[in-house]
Amino acid sequence: MSLGHLALTEKGHLKNGKNYTKQKLKPIINISLFKKRSCQVRYIFANNENLPVYILMSIIVALFLGLIISAEEILRDKKIIKRESFLNLSRLSYVNSKVSLLMVISAIQALLFVLVGNTFLGINGLGFSYWLIIFSTAVCANLIGLNISSALNSVVAAYIAIPFVLVPQLLLNGAVVDYKTMHKDIVSEKYTPVYGDLMTSRWAYEALMVEQFKNNPFQKDFFEVERKLSHTNYIISLYIQKIQSSFSKLTTAQNNQADKTKLIKLLENELIKFSKTSLGSGFIELANNLAKDYNTEEYKTSFNNEIEVVKNKFIGKQKKYKKEKETIYKNLVKTLGGEKAFLKFKEDNHNQSVANYALSRYDFNKITVVDNEIIQLKDPIYQIPESNYGRAHFYAPVKKIAGIEIDTYWFNLTIIWLMTAIMYFILLVDFIRRGVEYIQHLKSIKGWSKKVLRV
Repeated sequence: MSLGHLALTEKGHLKNGKNYTKQKLKPIINISLFKKRSCQVRYIFANNENLPVYILMSIIVALFLGLIISAEEILRDKKIIKRESFLNLSRLSYVNSKVSLLMVISAIQALLFVLVGNTFLGINGLGFSYWLIIFSTAVCANLIGLNISSALNSVVAAYIAIPFVLVPQLLLNGAVVDYKTMHKDIVSEKYTPVYGDLMTSRWAYEALMVEQFKNNPFQKDFFEVERKLSHTNYIISLYIQKIQSSFSKLTTAQNNQADKTKLIKLLENELIKFSKTSLGSGFIELANNLAKDYNTEEYKTSFNNEIEVVKNKFIGKQKKYKKEKETIYKNLVKTLGGEKAFLKFKEDNHNQSVANYALSRYDFNKITVVDNEIIQLKDPIYQIPESNYGRAHFYAPVKKIAGIEIDTYWFNLTIIWLMTAIMYFILLVDFIRRGVEYIQHLKSIKGWSKKVLRV
């Protein structure tokens, strides 16, 4: 008998048959809580306020089941592994057989969950997208569970460790606790915090929320033009207004020197941003002369004229995009056979609660200033991130690597599998187990514990 054969034995998996029963019942039990009941004659998908909760719980269920089914896998074989250690059997084959078996189980569980859940809630056209994310999340949890199983010496300890893995995944995914409400020293208005980026649940939840809003059968026809419209509306109604008000404050005598220095730095940064685009040719000169000439009438006139030119350009773009949206609307109405059919199509595919989160409608602040830079908070799902290293705000539609835009769904999926690959490598070299044994060895040194306590 080899270690590779051990993973394929049915011992232990027969008793895990109850996991399949649980998996089949959980979607029915959980999803029945998410389907909004009312006095309406028919269920309307658009009005279901619980869809974001369903998406979050899908991720948590995937993590939980992935950890549960893998937490004992190596533990139950440890006596046999120790007995056969002198045979110098391949750990690679053993680990691969374990991972392969768990991947098959997780794929079936994810498929059952999505078939029941998405059908019950009326989620159209995104079944494969949901399954792939839930399956990938479960596989990542499988590898975490296998590492726990390999590192610890008892089943009780393994199951006690699971909440310590699961609770951070639950709290730091961006849904339960808003990143913006965290301490200002550990969060950023421009990007998701690093501690959030370490959570598999954060990447999975964002991927499904963005995919549900962006690529549902209704919104995918309108998304790009609405993104352009959102950008022009932001520039016209918020961004330019903020620049004009900042310049107005700068030129008033009431401001002290410290405030003026901040305003000058802010305006210089934003004028330089303008100079890097095709919006106007005079902004670099305005930025260079701002500190010394801001209070002269000639500079004020030049500044206001350049800003007005930009505003008029965006008003022209706004009109153009509105016409494009109207054309898409008319074509879709014609294809579907009338406005009533169009409204029903929207009700069956576009969820308002998901849109509220993706468009940050619950956030009163639409724009802010951080570190002498104007930051957009409005409509995060329509905002293209600035970073070329994959970092972005929460609910960004794309991520950028070296200037190349990658759809958030596929980028996040890649990150999840990279995390899985890291956990696989750690398991392969048994890194956590070696670390635990090293600590135990240190503790066994005479007087070590007392010395540590005295320090």
